[in-house]
Amino acid sequence: MPSLAIYYFNNQTEDVGLQWLEEDLADSIGKTLFRFEQINLIPLSELDTLVDHQQYKNMVQKKDLTLFGQLANLLQVDLVFSGNYFQEREGQIGLDLLMYLSSDGHLVEFRRMSASLEDLSDLKEKITRIILQESGIDPKSVPLDNIIVENKIE
Repeated sequence: MPSLAIYYFNNQTEDVGLQWLEEDLADSIGKTLFRFEQINLIPLSELDTLVDHQQYKNMVQKKDLTLFGQLANLLQVDLVFSGNYFQEREGQIGLDLLMYLSSDGHLVEFRRMSASLEDLSDLKEKITRIILQESGIDPKSVPLDNIIVENKIE
């Protein structure tokens, strides 16, 4: 059973109005993955108690292999996922998903994904399916429709 953590995503849009996505992406994807017994996931709330975020502040943006390794060791996980998101054009973001593999110390960057800011559930589903696949679960066998957990912004 793979162990993994979803770390905060990194806002590269220069729009502070999109800062909320850093936590929202990690939290809602984590809540969805938490439903799968085949995955040992560290919840974001637990990650917050274990990690000094100042130490890892620039890890995702700089794709810092050493810091990803330190984080994986601290959390004792096989995989760490995070990513950088960018504003591609008005109302549209692009996301570069990152995966750190603690078994061999490699950082993998997936092909950029795009989504409308009006409907982020499609982006969250794409990310979740990649994480499931990398965790050894066939994403085609999992009906993700209507199980992506959305965080409500008040």
